[in-house]
Amino acid sequence: MTRLNASVVIPVPLLDSSPRLTAADSNSALSIVWNHRWEFDKGPELLLAVVVALEAQKLPVQLHVVGQQFREQPIEFKEINNLLDSHAENTNIKRGLFGFIEDMNDYTALLETCDVVLSTAIHDFQGLAIQEACLKGCVPLTPDDLAYPEYIPEKYRYPVQSQIEATAGGAIEQIKNYCELKRQGELFCDVDLSAYQGDKIKRLYQAEFDKLTHASSID
Repeated sequence: MTRLNASVVIPVPLLDSSPRLTAADSNSALSIVWNHRWEFDKGPELLLAVVVALEAQKLPVQLHVVGQQFREQPIEFKEINNLLDSHAENTNIKRGLFGFIEDMNDYTALLETCDVVLSTAIHDFQGLAIQEACLKGCVPLTPDDLAYPEYIPEKYRYPVQSQIEATAGGAIEQIKNYCELKRQGELFCDVDLSAYQGDKIKRLYQAEFDKLTHASSID
């Protein structure tokens, strides 16, 4: 227990900590990116529930589902893919990207063109994918849980309920709000990630190294 109490968790530094503050184009559909590993801890079941609601309500949204894939992946992604096909056909909105983007420049370009970055994670230590997207101008939409409350303002978080459908409903209401903000030309990211700036994190690491060095010299 002494070792645990003496431990320090230092976040992964960001190369850039100044988000792009450009307002979204009010004349296009709301563009959302879900950019996580295609594994169970990133909440594919909740993502599916959100996509089911998007399709059922025919919301004016273009959803990109991208991220690292593995040989075995949750079965929800197959149904998500089919639903996104139906949604594009029923809304006449161009189908979003689906799958892994190998070229980093292409991935960065996608983030720069999206309005919103979505998380449905049930496990996330820091949320690097969310942070990186915020720095490219995406407005976050995350669970009110995990590490997100540490740096994501409450207005960008949806409540986590005991039932997945209820949690998805909260996310959908926020998406509707984002659609209206975009229509008014008032949708932009104002998340403060300065605490994750490289030089600040470097100083934290250095302070801990200095403590270890001092402790070793005493021993």
